[in-house]
Amino acid sequence: MIEPVGVRGDGGVKVKRGEKRVDGETIAEEKSRVGGKDVVIAESPDGIMVSGKEESEKIKDYADRLITRPMYEERRWGTYRVLDSVTYEDGRQSLTKSITLNPGKNISYQVHHHRTEVWTVVQGEGTFVLDGEKRSVKPDDVLVIPVGHYHAIKAGDEPLTFIEVQVGSPLIEEDIERFEWEW
Repeated sequence: MIEPVGVRGDGGVKVKRGEKRVDGETIAEEKSRVGGKDVVIAESPDGIMVSGKEESEKIKDYADRLITRPMYEERRWGTYRVLDSVTYEDGRQSLTKSITLNPGKNISYQVHHHRTEVWTVVQGEGTFVLDGEKRSVKPDDVLVIPVGHYHAIKAGDEPLTFIEVQVGSPLIEEDIERFEWEW
């Protein structure tokens, strides 16, 4: 959702103050602009766009073309935030996400055909499954999931956060087959 932050025709300073929830904490938020006559500033979780007031009606159409994937999502199991996305000269891609599973929640038992994943557990404990073999996981554990291997993870009694690095091509949400798994 694009949210207009400020517009002033005199080139002065426009400040918006408010509160924003970030990872369960309420923090003060302040946005400022100095100078720039007849400027519109729009923000979303995916970035900030600045436009002249006379062109501001084009912001939404332009932003809709830029977004290729959500940068933040809330799912039934928790949340994820995209930290980095790169396409290399040889066409391979990498995508880095921070994923948090809510207590007792899991991601489905799944397999990918076009990507390898490496997960680094940074907070919490849980259970990881790779090709039907279960193991406990804790902070600093590094989990390598090669292309074509079945995997899942479940948080314990507290949230479980891990950093996921995907490498392959194409890196698309549709590269997933889900299967039943009894925890």
